[in-house]
Amino acid sequence: GADPGSDHILVYKPAADRTVFALDEGAKLYYLENLPFSRDLPRERVYGSANGLEGEYGKHIHAVWLQALEDVCKQPEGAETREVVFHNAYFFLPSNLLAKLGDMIDGTLDCHGVKIVVITNSPGTTDLNVINVVAHQSMSAFGEYYSKHRNPKKGAEFQYYEYLKQGDRTSSTISLHSKVDVFGPDMFVGSANADARSYLMDSNNGMYIRNAPNFR
Repeated sequence: GADPGSDHILVYKPAADRTVFALDEGAKLYYLENLPFSRDLPRERVYGSANGLEGEYGKHIHAVWLQALEDVCKQPEGAETREVVFHNAYFFLPSNLLAKLGDMIDGTLDCHGVKIVVITNSPGTTDLNVINVVAHQSMSAFGEYYSKHRNPKKGAEFQYYEYLKQGDRTSSTISLHSKVDVFGPDMFVGSANADARSYLMDSNNGMYIRNAPNFR
């Protein structure tokens, strides 16, 4: 970029001591967006979508996530890639993702041996703790469903973890902000949290990394 007020050109270079993670040979990268409009209504703001029609409503990230969850259940039995990880600042699922996890747990989808791991903030590690407080109510109900309806022969295992407040100050010295999701051998890194706001209201983007088990 040009330095305003001078004829000098600024060249941006990555830091010499940066950490580099090599992608697997044959891995593919896709750019995804959630947009607040659909093909049918390109000039009208659209909130969320009809379940099952996420792509048509511009919610391309969620359309890929939903298919990716099913694909994990198709990974070879016993493989390390039979795992889902949501490493998100907020975990307050919209109905379509919540229903898909329900299908993976109750045996509607054969997901035997699949592990679903959630790592997120607690109310003590974020300045938007109202989201985490409401999410606790949702997770409480989901936990009841899990304990009553999980199919031991076909259902996935579900684990939920929260970061704890660190330090003696009013606000925690650590706070999770990343949005990194693992779907078997695939990954998503971007701006979308696994929460209703990212689905219903916000525009989001990110990179979907396909077929990279070693990078994972």
